[in-house]
Amino acid sequence: MVSALRSRLLHYEAATPPAVGVVFLRGAGRAYCAGGDLRTLYDAGGDGADARARLAAADAFFREEYRLNYVLATLSGGVMPVALMDGLVMGGGVGVSVHAPFRVATERTVLAMPEAVIGLHPDVGASHLLGRLPGRTGEWMAATGARLTGAQAVALGLATHLVPSGRLADLAARVEAVSPSTRGAVDAELGAFAQATAPAAGADADARRRAAFPHWAAVDEAFGAATVEGTVATLERWAAAAEAGGGADAARGAWAAETLGQLAAGAPVSVKLGVASVRAARGASLAECLEREHRLSVRCVQGGEVYEGIRAALVDKDRQPRWAAPRLEDVSDADVAAFMRPLTEEDGVAPLELERRGADKYLSVSGGGGGGRSRL
Repeated sequence: MVSALRSRLLHYEAATPPAVGVVFLRGAGRAYCAGGDLRTLYDAGGDGADARARLAAADAFFREEYRLNYVLATLSGGVMPVALMDGLVMGGGVGVSVHAPFRVATERTVLAMPEAVIGLHPDVGASHLLGRLPGRTGEWMAATGARLTGAQAVALGLATHLVPSGRLADLAARVEAVSPSTRGAVDAELGAFAQATAPAAGADADARRRAAFPHWAAVDEAFGAATVEGTVATLERWAAAAEAGGGADAARGAWAAETLGQLAAGAPVSVKLGVASVRAARGASLAECLEREHRLSVRCVQGGEVYEGIRAALVDKDRQPRWAAPRLEDVSDADVAAFMRPLTEEDGVAPLELERRGADKYLSVSGGGGGGRSRL
C-alpha cells in the first residue's frame, strides 16, 4: 500500500497537463489506520528470524514508508491531498495524513504517536511535527503516547479543519465540484463545513492551546526538565502533594499520576529516544528528521525491543512486555547518543538519503510562520 500510494502521487504530480487536483486520503471502515504495518513488521522478524533477514525486511519497509511521507509533504504541480482523519489516527496513519496540506478531523478522531509502548519511537516525520508544537507539547506526546481529540488536534494545528463525521460525504462532493481546484478555493470549501479551523500563528495559537489543554502549563513545566528522570521526579512530587493535601493541587496531581502511568507503559529506551528526537528536530528540515528517524528505527530493530513491544501489544496482547532495559536508569545518555549516530557499514544498512524536493513548506505553530492559517 505504501509503495502504491507513493507511485500514484508521483504519477499525478508529473502529469502534463495536470490531470488531478484534489486527492482524498481516507480510511476503510471505522479507523483511519489499524496497525497492520506493525503486525507485518513482527511477522517478518519475530521469533526465530535470522537477524540479518529481520533487519533487511524492516529497513525495506521503513525506507519506503519515509519516502512516501516526504513525497506527501512536498507535492507540487497542483496536487493537493486532503486527509479525512475520521477515527483512529496513530503511528503510520499519522504519516499518511498529517503531512497533507489539508487535514480534516472529526469528533471521532483519536490522534496519537504511541510508539514508546511498542519499543519504537515517533517516526514517519512525527519528530518534525511534534518539535514544532508550542511549549513542551511535543515531548509530552512522544514520551506518553497521549491521545488527542479532533478538536485538540485542530487547536495545535495538527489538523486544519474540524468537521462533523456525518458531513464528510457532503464535504467531499463539494470539494470535488470546485473548479478550478486552487488551494484557496479548496480551503474555502473546507472552511464552510468546519466547526473550527487551525489557528493563525502567534498569540492566537497559544490561546487556543490553553483552551484545549487544561494542563498545558503543567506539561511545559514537567516536560521542560533536562532529563526524563527530571520529568518523572516533578510528576511524582505533584502526585504525592495532591494525595497528601488535595485542594487546589488535586487536578494537577491526578494528571501527574495518570502521566506517570503512561510513561511507565513505554519501553524506557523508547521514552528517552522520543524526547531526544523531538528536541533534535527543532530547527531541522523534514528530510533531515526522516533521515534521523530511519537511523533510530534501524537501531530499535537491532536492539529487539520493538518485537517484544509488538508481541505484548498486538500479538499475544498480554500487555506485559519484558524489556531488555526495564528502567529509565538502565538507559544512559551514551546509549541514546549511540542510537542517534550516523549509520556505518557495521550496521549492515545504508543510510536513508532523501532527494530534496523543493522548499520546506512547514510553518511553526508557535509563531514565526508569517500570516495565514498555520500549516504543519
